[in-house]
Amino acid sequence: MLDELTAKNLGLIEHAEIQLDPGLTVITGETGAGKTLMLGALRLLRGDKAGKSVIGPAAERTEVAARFTEGDAETVLRRSVDGSRSRAYIDDTASTNSGLAAVAAGRIAIVGQHDQLALTTSAGIRSLVDAALDPDGQAALGRYRAAWANLKDVLAEIEEIGGDVRGLEREHDTLTYQIEEIDGAELDATEEDELAARLQRLRNADALGVELDEALVALGEDGADALIGRALDALGRAATLDPSLDDLAAALDRATAQLRETTGSLAVYASEVELDPEQLERMEMRTAEISALKRKYGDSVSDILTFRKDAGEREAAISALLTAAEDIEQ
Repeated sequence: MLDELTAKNLGLIEHAEIQLDPGLTVITGETGAGKTLMLGALRLLRGDKAGKSVIGPAAERTEVAARFTEGDAETVLRRSVDGSRSRAYIDDTASTNSGLAAVAAGRIAIVGQHDQLALTTSAGIRSLVDAALDPDGQAALGRYRAAWANLKDVLAEIEEIGGDVRGLEREHDTLTYQIEEIDGAELDATEEDELAARLQRLRNADALGVELDEALVALGEDGADALIGRALDALGRAATLDPSLDDLAAALDRATAQLRETTGSLAVYASEVELDPEQLERMEMRTAEISALKRKYGDSVSDILTFRKDAGEREAAISALLTAAEDIEQ
């Protein structure tokens, strides 16, 4: 039932509010008291067209609202009209005028000399028929609604397929090929940088070997190591004459240890740097394989893997559609 009706800046009404009790309510009054305007508020909530003429002089917009109760459930319909557009709300949630009208259809029926009767609308007729159903009829109505919902789902699937099953099959085949190509490469998101560094070292193995040999000779027993060793011996003897040199001798000793550790690391690195034509060829081929995939699917390995994820989701969706397509017409 209608519990409350409110209108603000509706025509000459600045603010009016009517609270109703259960049962029949009769509102009377002189001509011009505002009865027709309050009826107009119900028309606005029913989704009727709202022109600028409904906006009163007290503000720049008109607002009407109504509160309905059905058992313990409460529904609030509200509509706001300004000079440019109309806004509708159902329980403070934004709605379209048609949505507002659909909710109001079962709650508001205006019957008058110059008003459109509810019986002239299919929604009004259905509402009257449904209200008169016995328990068996209500059960039939439930089955009908379930069948209607199922039909809408099937029609949505048909629309998604678009009537072009062959087109979906071609897209599915393309996606399957792309997925298999990417999966076959067994990509790793961190692989590309490491591969580039290793390939750079292999391509320049000869030049690296020459430079490393020269560095090791300069640092070795006949190079810096020997010279620093003599310097350390001399500084040690000097420290026996002047103990204040002990700290410098200790610092040079630490530098010598660091130098020898660095020389050892260089020697290990140099022993691993050698021209390996077979390994170089494998890595060149791997780089070419990744480059070919990047030309098709993205600018980086991460982009390719993202493409693979999206393609997998689309392929699964199309597979489901193709499976369903066999049963849709039936």
